[in-house]
Amino acid sequence: MIELVLVALHERERRSLDHAIQQLLDSGRPGAIVLVTSVQAQFPVEDSAIAYVMSKAGLTGMIRSLALRYARDGEKIVPIPGWVTDA
Repeated sequence: MIELVLVALHERERRSLDHAIQQLLDSGRPGAIVLVTSVQAQFPVEDSAIAYVMSKAGLTGMIRSLALRYARDGEKIVPIPGWVTDA
C-alpha cells in the first residue's frame, strides 16, 4: 500500500518536509511525498514574474534532488503543478 502525504512547501515549512520524510522512512512502508510546484518552473509565461519563476525552478530542483537521494530507500518525492490540485 502506498501512503500519500501532500505538502505545500514554503520556506517556513521546511521542518514539515523534514518531518514528513522522516515519518515516511520510519514507517518502513513504501510511500510518496507530493509537493506542489508550478508549471512556470519549466515553461515561464510571464516576463514580469522573474522572481516567482526562479523560486519555482529552485523548488523543482530541490524536489528532484530529494527524489534522487531517497529513491535508494524506495521512497518517491514528486512535484506536481498547482493546476493539477485544482482539478
